[in-house]
Amino acid sequence: MKKILPALLVALLVVSCNSSDLLTNEEIDPIIRKSFDVKNDSIAMAVRTNNNGAYYLLSSEDFYAKLSEKTKTLREIYWDPRTKPDVSVMDEFYISQEGIKNHELHSGKNGYTVHFANTQKESYVSVLKIHANEQQHYLLAVIYSLKEGKWKIDKIVPARYSFFGFNANDMYKSAKEKETKGFTVDAFVFANGALNLVMTGGKDLVFDNDSEKEDYRNSLLEKLQDKHGKFPIIIKETTPAWQLMNFDMAYHKNGLYTAVHYGTWTPMDNVPALTAEYENVKKYMAENFPDLDRNQPYIFYRAFSQIEGLYGRYDIHGFIDEKTKTRALKK
Repeated sequence: MKKILPALLVALLVVSCNSSDLLTNEEIDPIIRKSFDVKNDSIAMAVRTNNNGAYYLLSSEDFYAKLSEKTKTLREIYWDPRTKPDVSVMDEFYISQEGIKNHELHSGKNGYTVHFANTQKESYVSVLKIHANEQQHYLLAVIYSLKEGKWKIDKIVPARYSFFGFNANDMYKSAKEKETKGFTVDAFVFANGALNLVMTGGKDLVFDNDSEKEDYRNSLLEKLQDKHGKFPIIIKETTPAWQLMNFDMAYHKNGLYTAVHYGTWTPMDNVPALTAEYENVKKYMAENFPDLDRNQPYIFYRAFSQIEGLYGRYDIHGFIDEKTKTRALKK
């Protein structure tokens, strides 16, 4: 018995040191939640403007000491100054934790999990949705720690959330619908769009069913390659050859549509030749890709110049097929 008691005591101490409490959203004291409103707005504005002064006031010493590293992915977000900087709170988490622990904070309502390790006894996580530009909404998982009576930022994790209002689940659903109708090309486009969204949060902000979306996208790519060959695909045996590069997504009139990307050796200022080439590419697609939905209202064609331009740029010229007519798009 004397040998057992110390072991029991050690076990009890371990449980005590690792005990934690988790409150989410409405479970959190309204006064505490309200106190983060200004902080959240300030962080969203700091990210929008790359304002180091705001980071200095709100961040921990470690965060500010490594500011360039900590904000690298935040600086890569494209902000359109014409876009109203709407900020909304998706979820909030309050954690009280004795000792250090890796946490997984799941939002069943919004379909993601925030991963982080606490540095202090009390932590607070605000997941914000911000409208960065006309095309994209982002999520920012802002992780705070209570240090010497003040909430300080330890980490900010960004992830793309939606493209013109369509999130990954919307695109995944569309992909399944397209595949059911036999349109593998369009199914791949939507599945690839869904995957591009869910992968941006890395290991810290993980969306539900991300591996399922990745497997599905890869299976569609394999299906396309088995039928048509690997990209780039030779469209016409010229010297040098025209090439079908890949398929992507385009937004037009409140909808998402398939875009056909192909390489061209035609100079971008030769619009008549580009137009004739486009008609040939469109004919090639009609004859060789029955798995492209030709009944959708619009199909986009983008010619990527394979001739290096000024300062190493490669220009693009686009066309839109509206079933009954063709319209050139601006570069």
